[in-house]
Amino acid sequence: KYGKFALRMLPSGVFYDTVTNVIGPGVALNISDLFRELEALTARGVPKPNLRISDRAQIVLPYHKQLDELEEQRLGDRKFGSTRSGIAPFYADKAAKLGIQTADLFHRGRLMDRLEAALIPKNVLLEHLYREPQLSAADMLEDLIKLGEKLRPYVCDTTELLQRAVSQGETIVAEGQLGALRDPDHGIYPYST
Repeated sequence: KYGKFALRMLPSGVFYDTVTNVIGPGVALNISDLFRELEALTARGVPKPNLRISDRAQIVLPYHKQLDELEEQRLGDRKFGSTRSGIAPFYADKAAKLGIQTADLFHRGRLMDRLEAALIPKNVLLEHLYREPQLSAADMLEDLIKLGEKLRPYVCDTTELLQRAVSQGETIVAEGQLGALRDPDHGIYPYST
């Protein structure tokens, strides 16, 4: 009844006031995109959704987008056609245990430690492969703390939330975004996500 929408971060249940929408721990959470989508909904008359975000969801950071862009430029004619949204560098960090989780945003010291650890390999790449200036964790810290405060009302242990829903016999609908052949194992590798 609100018209047509193209959602990228939000679950489709946001249009129904009886639905608790969950962004789980496996999501590549781009906080800026999330809030842009929420603002776009309210601007078109959609009531504020009941939204819960996992405290273990990992965050797509500006340096993920930067590295994605730089790698596509470096590859030239051999590029993969990335959307340049930072997804490949994000998942590389997740696999390397260098990701920043939403819960980290609420603990200044831990966030600083995690950022410093994550930037060590990135700064090597930036300086020696891409010939770009290095990044500073201190320069990013305050912006991430502010984003965390904006995100705080939505963050919870979504595993516990879903386990409680199961035990109460509630209906749970799972939603994903990968299209045909985009799976990294069964898709058109390396042009997958």
